[in-house]
Amino acid sequence: MNQPPANQNNNPSDGHNEFFDPVAIEEYRSRSREFLTRGLAFLTEGDLYQASEKGWGAAAWMAKAVATAQGWEYSRHDQFSVVLNNASLTLGDDRLRGLRGIANDLHGNYYKREFLLNADIIGRDLNSVAELLDILEPLTGPAV
Repeated sequence: MNQPPANQNNNPSDGHNEFFDPVAIEEYRSRSREFLTRGLAFLTEGDLYQASEKGWGAAAWMAKAVATAQGWEYSRHDQFSVVLNNASLTLGDDRLRGLRGIANDLHGNYYKREFLLNADIIGRDLNSVAELLDILEPLTGPAV
């Protein structure tokens, strides 16, 4: 696997993560999956705002699991992109760049007027978040 650049608020260059917390990682990982399930349920119910926010939450919480496992900083909303960029470099998987944008779009739906929301698009976006979770999950183990 490739390593993200050292200046990206990530783990020390020796790969040691003294803050590895398997309990927190499992909580973030399982909550992430729960948020995605709830997002799909909200979509079925027609609550597009909640469906979108749960999709965003699913992505954000899996990113928290990855950051905790890898020793990368993620304590602010704006660090979501840094974590996803680090993950993309670590895995050598460019799909994460586009999936990151989709997750951010779901979060942005909260600020849109309802007539601008589209259930079909939100459904596709939730499926994309499921793909993002699957790609990220292997990074929730100890840093290599």
